[in-house]
Amino acid sequence: MKPFKLINDTLKIIDNLKYKLQYSKNSVKDGKDINTLIQMVKMFDSMLVSKYKTDAVDTLIYALIYKILMENEAWKKEIPLHQIINELDTDIQYGSELKKQQVISILKSHEMQNKIKNNSVFDKKYANFDKMLNKLVNEFKQDMVWKQKN
Repeated sequence: MKPFKLINDTLKIIDNLKYKLQYSKNSVKDGKDINTLIQMVKMFDSMLVSKYKTDAVDTLIYALIYKILMENEAWKKEIPLHQIINELDTDIQYGSELKKQQVISILKSHEMQNKIKNNSVFDKKYANFDKMLNKLVNEFKQDMVWKQKN
């Protein structure tokens, strides 16, 4: 079952029923039925948000858009909608592995700069960023899924 598809399909049915309501012979009863469906969709959506934090994906997308807008100082220039869409599309297309490797690259560069400062470049001990990031992301996802809203 795909809950978001079910919600969208139900919303389309509700819109169709609202249109048909003007031709109904029993508009009071049909209106109550439509309102019941609307309440059910809202309740189902709110259950998904509260139990599974499904709005987290929305939050992350908005955070990315916000970051891009701040980087481009959107309030001073034209808003780069095409860039935003392309960046999000590329990130989704190439998946989390590419983003993880980009994060690891920055972390390794930072670690190397610190080793140069501390004259420990030849130290063979390097952090396992892949393992650390996997653990961090998994802990975050588990907390996000199971933690209830207050």
